[in-house]
Amino acid sequence: MSGEGGIPNGSFEIDADSDGVPDGWTKNLYPAGGGSLETTSPMHGAAAYKFIQQAGPGNGGGDLDQNDYLACSPSLPLTFEWLHYASAAGMKNIVQVRWFDKSKVYLSTTDLYNSTSNPTSATWMTALAIPPAMAQFFKLRIIGGYTDTDIAGTAYFDGFGVLRGIPRSGALWQGITEYYGEPGGGYPTFTDRGSVSIPLPSLSATSLVRISVVGWLKTSNTSFTAYMRFRIGTWYSSEFSAESVSYVVAPCTFAVPIPGLSGSQTLYMQLSNEDGGIYSGGKVDPGKIVVEILNP
Repeated sequence: MSGEGGIPNGSFEIDADSDGVPDGWTKNLYPAGGGSLETTSPMHGAAAYKFIQQAGPGNGGGDLDQNDYLACSPSLPLTFEWLHYASAAGMKNIVQVRWFDKSKVYLSTTDLYNSTSNPTSATWMTALAIPPAMAQFFKLRIIGGYTDTDIAGTAYFDGFGVLRGIPRSGALWQGITEYYGEPGGGYPTFTDRGSVSIPLPSLSATSLVRISVVGWLKTSNTSFTAYMRFRIGTWYSSEFSAESVSYVVAPCTFAVPIPGLSGSQTLYMQLSNEDGGIYSGGKVDPGKIVVEILNP
C-alpha cells in the first residue's frame, strides 16, 4: 500500500504540539467518547488513531476531520486506502469524503466505508469515489463508534492515502444486505433481492470490467436447491447452488462490457429456488466484491 500518499499526516505520525491530536486534523468526541493516538501497537509507522465508545444509548466514540482542502476534479476518480480494525466488530465505524466547490462551499458527502461488521484484526481497505459535478476540493472525516449503535469497543485507523485515478482492481467495501424469503414470490425464477452501487471512471468504447463476488447462500429445505447469481444490466454472472440450511460460500464471477460509460453501475444479487414456495437466503459481506478493469 502507499501509506499516507496524498493525505497530509494520513498516518497520524506528527503531533508537534503534543496535544494528542495529529497535526492537520480536528478531533470531535461524542457523548462519553474518547479518542487518542495509539503508539503501542500501530498498524503503519509509529502511530495510529483510536476512538473509544462506552456502552449506553446515545454514547459514541468521536471523529477526526481533516483540516486541509485537497484538490480534486469531477473528471478524475479517487482511490482511497487505509488500515482499520475494531475490538468489537459490531461498532458503527464510518469513513467519509466531503466534497466542496471551487469556493470551498460544502456540496455533499460520500461514504467510503460504513459498517457494523468490522474486521477485528488489522485490515487494508480500499474504496473508489468519483467527485460529483462542481467538486474541486475534498476533506476526509473518520468516525469511530457512531452514536446510533450501542456497542462498547475501540476503533483503530491508520495509513490513509489517496491515488488519483483508478487501479486495475479494487475491493468494494460495501456489501449486500441479507435477504431470506421466497425469492421469486412463489415462483422458481431468479429475482433481484439486493443491490450495491459500483463507482467506475470514464471508460472507452471497448472497455471490459470483471466482477468477482463471494456471497453466502442457503435454502430453508435441504430437499430443494437454492440458486444465486449477480447481474449488471443484462449481463449475468455464473450461477451457484446450495442445498444447505446453513450459509455456504458462493463464489460468482463475470465480465461485463461497459462501453463508454462512467459513474455508478448497479450490481444486483439474484436468488431463486427450485420450489417457488421454499425460502432462499443470500448476502454479500463487505470487502467481498472485487472490481477489475481488464480493458479501460
